Amino acid sequence: MSATTAESIITEFPAKFRDVKLTAESEVELARLTDLAISIESDEGSSAAAATQKAHYLQMIDSAISTLSDPDPKLHFARAVRHRILLNMLADKPGLAGWIRRQLGKHPLNSVILGMIGAALLCALIFVVSWLVAKYTSIAQDTASMNVKQVGPLVLAAFSGTVVSMMTRLGFFSDLIIFDPMLLFSNAVLKPVASSVIAIFIFSLFMSEIVKIPGIEFTGEKQVYTLWILGFLAGFSERFASDFVGRAENLFGTSDKKLT
Repeated sequence: MSATTAESIITEFPAKFRDVKLTAESEVELARLTDLAISIESDEGSSAAAATQKAHYLQMIDSAISTLSDPDPKLHFARAVRHRILLNMLADKPGLAGWIRRQLGKHPLNSVILGMIGAALLCALIFVVSWLVAKYTSIAQDTASMNVKQVGPLVLAAFSGTVVSMMTRLGFFSDLIIFDPMLLFSNAVLKPVASSVIAIFIFSLFMSEIVKIPGIEFTGEKQVYTLWILGFLAGFSERFASDFVGRAENLFGTSDKKLT
């Protein structure tokens, strides 16, 4: 049995797809698999292990392409095969990006959980730096700054809301078949930071009185509870955050609209 090569895969197209009417999605996937096979064969790795890995990948691609020629094309299977090969190739690359991908592993939960840990460390770093700047420099005194006693609980609540939101979706992440570990990790790390910024933005809308909601005040003994509710919702619910951003955008974009 001859070895599978990119050339042999392409030359078999007329026989495999002579009587097959491909959908547009199948045609795109076929082109992507073909391009991947060519890039694998053009890889300069010359070791025996690399040659064995190339042959394995090409056989997987050939199998995936064969499923597209079936009367009932297995499009999701072909995509999953291509995606898995791509992730393995990216993880095998030298350098920092390849090392990070290898540490994240091949299960989506690893990426999400490590990302949540990274988010906690990043938020702690930002807090420490902000505290040091405020304590040992005159920046806070020389510029108009927000009340730390308000922003602190707000940001902590936004971070907590984001973590709870991601924890409630661990089952969804666990069932992912096609995913990018680096994307999941980056999302888990940066989402709490983005949620904190959005929470501060919404808080600014209230404090500037651009937005007024009866019963929502940030004074007195109840302000800490209001801050926690606002921050948690900004981190937990993407719809809540996008709604406030959209309403503010409409207000500043159209002068005859009034936001209350």
